[in-house]
Amino acid sequence: MNRKIIGILICIIFIGTSFIPSISGNNKEVRTNKTISSQNYDIIFKDDFNDNTKDYTKWSEIYTNGIWEEKNGRTELQENENLPGYEGIISKEFRVSISPTQSASFSCDMISDIAHYENWQWVGIICFKITDGEDFIYIGYNRNPDYLFYRDSIDDENMIIGYRNDGIWTNEITLYSNRYKVNMGGVTSDFVNNEVFSSRDPALRVILYMSAGGEYSNFWLRVGFDNVLVTGQPGNNPPNKPSKPSGPTSGYTGFSYTFSTSATDPDDDQIRYGWDWNGDNSVDEWSELNSSGSIDSRQHSWSVADTYRVRVISEDEHGANSGFSLSLTVTIENEPLVVDADGPYHGNIMEDIEFDSTVTGGVPPYEYLWDYGDGNTSS
Repeated sequence: MNRKIIGILICIIFIGTSFIPSISGNNKEVRTNKTISSQNYDIIFKDDFNDNTKDYTKWSEIYTNGIWEEKNGRTELQENENLPGYEGIISKEFRVSISPTQSASFSCDMISDIAHYENWQWVGIICFKITDGEDFIYIGYNRNPDYLFYRDSIDDENMIIGYRNDGIWTNEITLYSNRYKVNMGGVTSDFVNNEVFSSRDPALRVILYMSAGGEYSNFWLRVGFDNVLVTGQPGNNPPNKPSKPSGPTSGYTGFSYTFSTSATDPDDDQIRYGWDWNGDNSVDEWSELNSSGSIDSRQHSWSVADTYRVRVISEDEHGANSGFSLSLTVTIENEPLVVDADGPYHGNIMEDIEFDSTVTGGVPPYEYLWDYGDGNTSS
């Protein structure tokens, strides 16, 4: 079956030609093994297109060289052969949370040939892509020769995992922070040990698109997508503000006082507490990471008499911060001056007596004035 070369790309990309995958260059065939199963995580993004209405709260048209329609309970894209451009849609932005042990799943049904008009040959690429606007992973189907492949922004090389004819099948990308694998119609890759997205909390989009290129203006092709689903744990949420610190509201310089607070994290992440002891909006002391809801108590002293605003901020194990807590106002004064003229308390006439004293409180250094009770003084 001969076909004229034209491109059909249905992918997940960000606006801009730098995100358009290319079939040119080296293609590498890889072995496949086990299948991928979706994890029972939260639904982060979903569209089954069953309402046959363009949902502009979820999608926008990224290219305009062809036709985008919502019909037959799916998204359909069509383009003429002689248009060397692209047609596709891009999803709204969403966040997922990934780590070496926590994954997100991205799946989509692909229909490689809904209808076409061609004299003798038409080829192309159909892709499903996730991207943060710069880095990406995508799954593609090349229609002549008919092969399935994937590609990422690190290796930037088409990796062939199987061969098939036109049809309908489900594609899936399972993503961890340090690796991913793909499934196309039951054909599954090994894990690719690439850290494609540097963030553990990436903001991603899905792009479905097709490309075409050729010389006959009356030749066209229509393809489709259905059942787009993103599951996993939603992107990291910051911890809640800590409670207003509890502790004394007055004290003296040089004395240590105990203050306490606590906070919870909506994701049940570990959190640490940052204490601002002087109200300058910067953290002076961090606690260690502790479980969500734990109470943090610590001691602090001031060396200068003043009025201080003590506040606390919380930070989760992923680095997300809350706002500062309400302030506790603490007034610190100098300790009252207490002088004790120590002995000796007896002596002999005409013999020198050496006195000493102890002083607490006040603000050193001290000056001493001795009054001996007989009209004589010294300092």
